[in-house]
Formats: sequence, structure tokens, C-alpha cells
Amino acid sequence: MSQNQDLKRLAKKTYMSYHQDGLVDLLIGWMIIAFAAMMAFDQSAFTFLGWLPITLYVPLKKRITAPRFGYVKFDSEHGGQGRMVTAFLIMGLLSFFVLGILFFLVTGESPPSFVQWIREYTILFYGLVGAISFMMSGLITGIRRFYAYMLLSLFLTITGQILETREFLPILLLGVGILISGIIHLVRFTRKYPNAEGDIYGS
Repeated sequence: MSQNQDLKRLAKKTYMSYHQDGLVDLLIGWMIIAFAAMMAFDQSAFTFLGWLPITLYVPLKKRITAPRFGYVKFDSEHGGQGRMVTAFLIMGLLSFFVLGILFFLVTGESPPSFVQWIREYTILFYGLVGAISFMMSGLITGIRRFYAYMLLSLFLTITGQILETREFLPILLLGVGILISGIIHLVRFTRKYPNAEGDIYGS
């Protein structure tokens, strides 16, 4: 029994270390910044750029993380790349939900009371959607820093709503904050786990 518990603790520790590379943070930050750019410049092309991280996650994981840990396959209890991709898909679907709401706001086809609430608290609405995305991603992947991003999303959007800033600004700050966090995690990870050849970024 004690041996099984030790193995579970080791598996959990390995799983958490495996996802300390900051890649998911970098890609999520990129997605959010792209969404903020779409809002600021009213250009749908940024939506396409926002989806690119989903296709880049696995290749970057193989290039940067695998040379240091090997090709780790986690069991269903601890999850793996499948759970991370699921988290990305959840964020993507919620992004489409937001875009759908924006469409209804423009066309005026949604219920009047709902339209009025969204128009009055638009920034707060974005923050709630972001907070739900991070909360669900944290529950799915077990990565606790997602909960910190959830709180950051609420803080920035509530502050933006109170100060009546432009709608894209809190979203942009959230994306930049997560991007910086990803860079910090990536630098720490590559210094802590150099690969066999000594190249910190992989071959």
C-alpha cells in the first residue's frame, strides 16, 4: 500500500514538473492577445492567429520538453497532452461563445434585457468567461496556476469595468501577464532541466 502511494506521489510530481515548461502559458497568452487585437482593430484575421496555438502545442512539447523528460505517458488519473488539448478546446469554444454574443449584440437578435446587461457590463462579461475557462482548465489539467489566472482575469476586468477603460485593454493586460508568466516558467524549466546535449532549448 505504501509503495503504491509513493508511486502515485512520484507520478504526480513528474506530471507537475512536466507542465512547468511554461508552454501552455505562452500559447494561452498568445490566444488572449490575439483576441484583444481583434477587439482593438476589428479585424477577424486575428481570430485565426488565436487558434494557431492549438496546433503548436504538441510540436513544441516534443521539441522542448521531451528531450528533458523523455516521452512520458501519464495514466488516466494524472492526464497528459490529451487533457491539455481538451483545455485548449474549452477555451476555444468559449471564445466562439463570446464571438456569438458579440454577433447578437451587433444584429440585435438576442433578448433585449440580455443585450442591455452585456452592453452595460461588457468588460465584466469577458472577465467571467475568462474566469470560467481558467477554472475548468485547472480542474481538467490539475495545473494550479490556472486558478491564479482566473483571479487575475476577474481582477483586471472588474477594475476595467469600474474605471470604464476601453474593452480590449483588460484583455490585453491579461494576455501579456500570462505571456510573461510563461516566459518565466520556460526560462526556469530550461535551466533546471538542461537536455543531454547541453542545449537548453532542445535540438
